[in-house]
Amino acid sequence: MRRLLVIALLFFGGFLFSPVYAAANVTFDSQGTWIIDGKRLFLYGTFQLPRPKGTGILDSENWDRMANYYHLNNTIIEHDGSGGIWDNGKRDLLAAQYNVYLTQGNPWISEWPDWNNPTAKAYIKDQISRPRRIMFYGAEEASIARENLFLGYDYLKQTYPNVPIHLNFINISLIPYHTNLVNFITRTKASVISSHRNDNTTHTAQTKTLVQLREEIPTVKSAYLLIRGWTEYGGGGKDPDIGFKEDQMEFDVFNSIALGINGIMFWELPSNTPHPYYGGKYGEVIARIGGYLEEIAPGLVAPNRIYKTDHIVSKGEDNRYYVIATPNSTTSFTVTGLPKNTVFERLFYGTGTITTNANGQFTDTTGGKIKIYRQKVAPSTPIPIPGDITETGDKVGDHVNINDYNLLVTKFGIPYTIFDYNLIVENWNK
Repeated sequence: MRRLLVIALLFFGGFLFSPVYAAANVTFDSQGTWIIDGKRLFLYGTFQLPRPKGTGILDSENWDRMANYYHLNNTIIEHDGSGGIWDNGKRDLLAAQYNVYLTQGNPWISEWPDWNNPTAKAYIKDQISRPRRIMFYGAEEASIARENLFLGYDYLKQTYPNVPIHLNFINISLIPYHTNLVNFITRTKASVISSHRNDNTTHTAQTKTLVQLREEIPTVKSAYLLIRGWTEYGGGGKDPDIGFKEDQMEFDVFNSIALGINGIMFWELPSNTPHPYYGGKYGEVIARIGGYLEEIAPGLVAPNRIYKTDHIVSKGEDNRYYVIATPNSTTSFTVTGLPKNTVFERLFYGTGTITTNANGQFTDTTGGKIKIYRQKVAPSTPIPIPGDITETGDKVGDHVNINDYNLLVTKFGIPYTIFDYNLIVENWNK
């Protein structure tokens, strides 16, 4: 009887003391910056998580290099691209190990049969409660004609009121910007919006539309851009490097940032060989930009960002000023509103320094479509001015200590004497 009681306690105890998950705490500031578990982030990631060799469908030979770039700024969709669900435990372990966050993207909430059944609802509840989850990826390429979309979004908002819900469009700049679109987004109760970007010509218009909607619709808290596939940048055939326009992709990312976007996601990685994540230029650009964004993150997420026509000025969380710009002119670019007589360093797309004048302004005449500046750090401790050694015995301005004694020994007689020695002894460590 006692043995049965012990077995029963162990059996039921496994349920009573099983791990209780809680989704990541996600909020946004007034400019749409993501605040995840208390950390301010510029959302940056890929459709699929690059995984270490042997652990999944993207067995990147360059995993170590890629992982070093992404850090926290990563998000992925939770299906494997073929309708199957990748093992939750493995996915969660990788998310924790590499400190990335995941979105809940399956089943698609826009299709009535996909979610409106007990099995699907149980799956959604389990997934969104896991600690590395940041939002629902509810619908792809949303159409105003899909009535079932609203039913799904209503269900999510009522059941999980504190979880951000995402709504995605394709080429949102081509959708007539009018009251119907605003009503559509409002009716979904979406708090995050994005748009696929399919060609170079609509990139700026899409970004501006997303930012405008974020500012006009109270329910929308953040907006980001999806860069969809490498073919839009000239890649083709079996070699993704053929005709690939690296400079255009990098410009598009930083131009979106200068216009007020809150994140970038690279979408639909090609499955051809050689795969760009195996060292092709597409993967190199994604990794390189991720490294750049990580370095200037204090300026990207600062709550005091000021948006100009073609650049941002912000005082970063590290107390330094940043300027991120994509000016129309590549020959002359002027920035105002900076600290006076202050040195700035050019990052990534330029070298050297530039100094503001007495009015807090500088003009850069170097070329380039992307310009990024960071306030140069001044010496943390100024060189001390030597005091009068006849008063305290301090010869270098850092209290009377071994430094003063060593200086006296090396220069005893010229100019120091026994009187200087007495002062050092009398004021030692003062």
